[in-house]
Amino acid sequence: MNMLNIAKWELVKRISKLKVIFPVYIGLLFVATLLAGIGAYGLYNGPLINIVSSLANFTSILIFGVTGYIGAFLPTAAVISDMRSKHFALEKMRGESFVPTVVVRMILSILWVSLTLGLLLLTVTLSDDLHVGLFGLNFGMTSMETIKWLWFYPAILSPAIVTFALIAGQSLRRWKALSLVCAFVLYFTIGVTIVLLVECLSIPTLAELVIDSIAVILLLTAACWLYDNKCEIPDE
Repeated sequence: MNMLNIAKWELVKRISKLKVIFPVYIGLLFVATLLAGIGAYGLYNGPLINIVSSLANFTSILIFGVTGYIGAFLPTAAVISDMRSKHFALEKMRGESFVPTVVVRMILSILWVSLTLGLLLLTVTLSDDLHVGLFGLNFGMTSMETIKWLWFYPAILSPAIVTFALIAGQSLRRWKALSLVCAFVLYFTIGVTIVLLVECLSIPTLAELVIDSIAVILLLTAACWLYDNKCEIPDE
């Protein structure tokens, strides 16, 4: 299976996960834009101020929740689903290198998070009122820190760690029955170690991203080797 076919297959699987939630997300952003147009996020002072303000606050909570779900949770969840689904056995029996699949999955993960954050940024850009009322929060982060926490970690680092953890768990023959448990232990151990390591080094965020990128490359290289040489198809 060539790279294009792999990309089509992986895209189909991800679209199936987003076909309901993503239209809802776009709808929420559209509602937020309309509410911003009437000043619902701080400037509205009309007769229905309580109703409009409550609707604006409720929409804000939903937007933050769905943004976190799509942008932060789903990239990692998609990898878990790929490695635990009924398709895994068929994909493993192709006997082809795992490298193209990993590359495609990482690219789609990056595009996934980028699209989510891009739509959110577009919505914010449409109205100063929306920016001040809904997203005018000061987290004390620089632009590089924002990239790290909102884009690099959910789109690249977390999926890379969980890919390695799941494949490593399924490659431990003696502990095959506990492969999922081993995977979760590896995921949290590696993730916490990497994050704490770079955070404790007191170096610029760009240097942290370089170190994290090296870790991602090593993890994915190890994952591909294990998949091609050691990983066994689960019985379930």
